[in-house]
Amino acid sequence: TGSRWFQRRVCVSNGQSNDRVNANLNGGAPPCNGGQPIWNLEFEDHFSGNGSPVNSQWSVYNSSGNRGYGHRRPSAVSLWGGSLNIKASMENGTIVSGGMEHSLNQTYGRYEFRVRTDQDYSEGTSGVVLTWPQSEQHPRDGENNIYETLNYTVDRDPFYTVIHKPFGTYTDHIVHNHNADASQFQTMTMEWTPDGINIVREGPGFAGNVEQWFQPETDEDWIPDVAHHITI
Repeated sequence: TGSRWFQRRVCVSNGQSNDRVNANLNGGAPPCNGGQPIWNLEFEDHFSGNGSPVNSQWSVYNSSGNRGYGHRRPSAVSLWGGSLNIKASMENGTIVSGGMEHSLNQTYGRYEFRVRTDQDYSEGTSGVVLTWPQSEQHPRDGENNIYETLNYTVDRDPFYTVIHKPFGTYTDHIVHNHNADASQFQTMTMEWTPDGINIVREGPGFAGNVEQWFQPETDEDWIPDVAHHITI
């Protein structure tokens, strides 16, 4: 439904930067927040209205699907009832679905969105929200799959966060299982910094339905350090 993208600005204490992201002091030092990251809102979209989501910020795919499987078509993507809707259907024996990408590219940032994916009794589709490298060089420049259902289960439970290693192969990735129902709305947050990737899932229902997972940067260089953009 709604989505928000942030970029982090520098936090300065006693004239020393303790945050390496977007250090730009020409306009004066922003305040610190107990040593915590400070986020500037760069963009948000509530997907209001009806019709096509295409505008100056979003572009819709018209291409083959992942690794040539099926087709992505603009006709599969629409706004309706205050939500972005992407459908998948079988047309002449071929799966036709859709996707879109945002024009904002940034290195590091905070991303928040609320999402669900219908159950699929054919086990032939996957819903995913991710950051993709501006260079289009994958797997060289990494890939952060914040929310990914894959197609292993009909009921979309569990679902996954998958971090693809820069300069790795297609199979060099770290997978975190979210033992939750992706066919129900989940609010996902990713904080991507030089130190690691922090994922928070907030599910429906009771207040305790919250999960957090952190993948630190290591000597193996798991965390991308080049510009990405959000794709759905």
